Amino acid sequence: MQDSTEKLQPSSGTVPGASHSQAVEICKAEDEKTADEKKKKVEKRARDNQRFRYGNYTRYYGSRLERGSGHDPRMKVLKKEWFEKKSVLDIGCNVGYLTLSIAKEYQPRNIVGIDIDAHLVGVARKNIRHYCDNDVPV
Repeated sequence: MQDSTEKLQPSSGTVPGASHSQAVEICKAEDEKTADEKKKKVEKRARDNQRFRYGNYTRYYGSRLERGSGHDPRMKVLKKEWFEKKSVLDIGCNVGYLTLSIAKEYQPRNIVGIDIDAHLVGVARKNIRHYCDNDVPV
């Protein structure tokens, strides 16, 4: 506990014993240090944004689909009994190609695709209208 006679003084931002010009130089140096730290944080965030990207990768399905057939090779490892007459959730559906393939080939009771990228969800909705029969409820 502090002695009752000792009073706290508000910080003036100066260094005890320093002249005004020295104090100004110290403050400038601290500001530069803070600016450098902020710059480093911005650069780190930019690196992280590249590392943890999400969204529509350029030609993602162009490299996934078998050439000429347009068939997704992942369908070969998925078993019909996993999906048939079941409720299915496709997390990270991109533009919905795999979701639509599962819906057509394995007839789940219902299937929902979600994605963090709103633009991709919009493209997926257009794909549903384009690739599904008119008698399929959307």
